[in-house]
Order: sequence, then structure tokens, then C-alpha cells
Amino acid sequence: VMRAITIRFPDDLATDAQLESRSAGESINQLVVDAVAEALDRRRANRALARMSERIGRMRQQGRVGAPSEPLIRELREGHGRRG
Repeated sequence: VMRAITIRFPDDLATDAQLESRSAGESINQLVVDAVAEALDRRRANRALARMSERIGRMRQQGRVGAPSEPLIRELREGHGRRG
């Protein structure tokens, strides 16, 4: 189900959007829908990352986060610390 809404664009942005949609062989509606979907995905991801960062900060304050694992992984990949 699709819902129609009215959006006002600055003239130069509307012109650029029309030119881009034509060159891509798609409707301006599809261009706008895709752009809004991508923006929403990006915003949701940024909020999730911010929540994770806050949670890690709280866990660090509580002493519940150990040392980063990247140096250990790098050493193991380079063959250091392996047994045998």
C-alpha cells in the first residue's frame, strides 16, 4: 500500500533530483522513496551505535569490560602466542 504525500523541495534540489531520476531511468518518486529509506536506515543504525556506545561506557565504568581483543587477534594472526 502506498500513501501519497506532498513534499516541497528547493528549486535547485528538485531540478537535480529530476535530472538524476531521468538519467537513472527511474521515476522521481522511486528516487525519493529510495533516498528516504536509505536515510532512515542510516539514522536507525546511528542510534543503535550510540546506544551500544553508551552501554559500553556504562559497562566500563562498572569494570565489566575487558581489554580490547584486537591486539590479541592480530598477534594470533601473525603467529605469535600460538602453541605447537
